[in-house]
Amino acid sequence: MNHLLTEFVQLLRGARIDIGPVQTADAARALAAVGVTDRERVRRALAATLVKSQDQRATFDACFDRYFQVAGMPAAAEADDDAATDDATPEGDASTASPAAMPVSGGGLVRELESGDTAAVEARLAEAMAEADVASARHWTQTGVMTQRVRQALDLQAVDDAIRDRRAAGQAADQLAAGRAALDRRIRARVDQRVRLQAEAQAWTFRDRVLRQTPLSALDRRDQARMRELVQRLARRLAARHGRRRRRRDRGTLDARGTLRASLRWGGVPFRPQWKSRRRDRARVVVLCDVSQSVRGQAAVLLPFMHALQDVLPEVHSFVFASEPVDVTALFQRHHPAQAMEEALARYGNGSTDYGGTLARFDAVTDRLIQRQTTVVILGDGRNNYGDPGLPALERIAGRARELIWLNPEPERSWGTGDSEMPAYARRCTEALRCRTLRDLEWAVMELLRRTA
Repeated sequence: MNHLLTEFVQLLRGARIDIGPVQTADAARALAAVGVTDRERVRRALAATLVKSQDQRATFDACFDRYFQVAGMPAAAEADDDAATDDATPEGDASTASPAAMPVSGGGLVRELESGDTAAVEARLAEAMAEADVASARHWTQTGVMTQRVRQALDLQAVDDAIRDRRAAGQAADQLAAGRAALDRRIRARVDQRVRLQAEAQAWTFRDRVLRQTPLSALDRRDQARMRELVQRLARRLAARHGRRRRRRDRGTLDARGTLRASLRWGGVPFRPQWKSRRRDRARVVVLCDVSQSVRGQAAVLLPFMHALQDVLPEVHSFVFASEPVDVTALFQRHHPAQAMEEALARYGNGSTDYGGTLARFDAVTDRLIQRQTTVVILGDGRNNYGDPGLPALERIAGRARELIWLNPEPERSWGTGDSEMPAYARRCTEALRCRTLRDLEWAVMELLRRTA
């Protein structure tokens, strides 16, 4: 059953459900506790350990029904095998050994097909599919090869020889031939469906990999919905990673006096240790996004990404601009990040870019917001239409903030060409990073989380 669990987890990952080694180990322990003879108990145990939200449950149930319809439940056959051994003949008689204990060979399969032992045949088929390594198939064109491998693992040639020998001897072989034909149809159906499941999961994984490397400005409408799902997955993954790290850091140094005082309510037993920690000002992240036509593709991903990390980032304030900055923090608090971003783009995404006026106005309206524990993130291409770049305002912002990070969607070789003021901006920032693809954005956000957590 372990190889089935591993394959099922791979299928769930392909269906865009994030599952790590810890969840897989929990699922294995849950199956060991509840057993694998009851299909619904298996479903509930796997759902409890692998599903993280109610939104994922429908996808999980669909994958479970499709996969275990193909894979079968070998343990159910084992239960029937145990019952069959009650009527076993003396030891050493291989004809009465349980099917699970017999090797995958034609002789045992002949008896099972003739007797109509469906559970034993299912167990053999599951074994043969594992032996043939059907799980390694990644494309539907491999269906024929995998089907032939399963037939060889089951040794169907031995069944064909038995049918031919019986007919040559004038013995009845119709029931065995019918069982052989039904098994062959089952093999083709099972392998076809398993390969299609794996190919589908592989296709989603490949598409995600491509999307993470595709320039955000080049995404079409068909990819935008998928990109939103991918951003949510990355945000959940980063939140889980940095959330655990931040909790470990909150322990500090043992406060002996505080622990003794707290233990009085339990008769002096220190059930709840108290910890000393250096008081720190609350960290804050302020994001300023260019939403003009040239950068709106990146902005449409960055702001939802940042607000999806609200459980990890201490405090996020968002501003968008084309010609002047507008505070959209309340907009993201009222609506889903994707919906809020669409509304922000529709309202404020028009007009020519004015970095000089925007930075001066942003400096004025964030005088109290940007302080020594504030990280400022600016997303923009730094192209100012040959206007005033607003460098004094950027210097004042950098002077008040703990860090100033500039994310630019253009390659570094383009910085300083034409109307780009990026080299001057970069010299006044703590760090200037390229942010052209989702992979670039993910790395930048990971750095931001590492510094603010």
